Amino acid sequence: MSTIYSLRIEKHVLGGIINHPSCFFELDGHITHEDFYSEVHSVVFKVIKSILLEGGHSGSKLDDVVLSQKISNLGISFKDDIDIFSYIKSIAFSQITKKATIETAKELKKLKVRRDTEQTGKEISTYARKTGETTLSDFITGVDEIYSDKIYEYVGESEPSN
Repeated sequence: MSTIYSLRIEKHVLGGIINHPSCFFELDGHITHEDFYSEVHSVVFKVIKSILLEGGHSGSKLDDVVLSQKISNLGISFKDDIDIFSYIKSIAFSQITKKATIETAKELKKLKVRRDTEQTGKEISTYARKTGETTLSDFITGVDEIYSDKIYEYVGESEPSN
C-alpha cells in the first residue's frame, strides 16, 4: 500500500469540480477516477462525471444533495461507514477557484504517476530477485520492458490547460 497520496488534494479537486462544473470538461481526459487514491473520492468523481456527461446539471454549481443521493442510490458501502451526505457537503464547502482546481488536478496527476512509478519499482525489484540465471543483456532488456510499459502510458499526455 502506497503512502504517496493526499486526501486534501483529492478533496480540493472534487470540491473545485462541484463548485465549477465547467472545469470538469477541461480536466476530462487528463484525470480519471483512477487518479484518486481514496475509494470514496474515486466513486464521487465517477458520479460527478456521470451527472455532467448526461447533462443532468444546470447552474453554476453542482447540487451536492443530488450528487449525494446518486451515490447513496448506488448502494455502495465504504470502509469507514461515512455519511455520504455530510461528506459531500463538506467537500462542496471548499472555496477553491476554477484556476486553482486545474492546478490542483495537475498535482493529483503527479501523485498518481509517482504511485505508479513506485509500483513499477516494486515490479522491477521482484523481477530482479527471480532472474538470477538470465544473462545481463536479457536482464536489462526485461527491466527496460517493465519500465517502458509504464512510461508509455504517460507519453504524449499533456497537462490540463485553460
